[in-house]
Amino acid sequence: MSKYSVSLNDKDKEFLKAQFGNTYDYIAEGARVLDVGCSTGYYGGLLKVDKQCVVYGIDINNEDLKKASQVLDKTFFVDLDKAELPKGLTNTKFDVIFF
Repeated sequence: MSKYSVSLNDKDKEFLKAQFGNTYDYIAEGARVLDVGCSTGYYGGLLKVDKQCVVYGIDINNEDLKKASQVLDKTFFVDLDKAELPKGLTNTKFDVIFF
């Protein structure tokens, strides 16, 4: 598991929002979001629950992606050092790409 993995519960929501600065406020309800480096999907999960966003996540850590796949709409193993991206990403439009 990566060093960024955390469990999301109701008590931690405000802390999690603060961790990501004011980016949470700029994401519209129902937005299509690509979370690059999604880890276990903790931030994307917050966006899904609080803002009804559609969230795709990409990460290089397979263990984290297993957990993220239980929270996010779609997850992909992606090594950004490689030239190719999965079709599920290249044929999808996003309102927000979060790094």
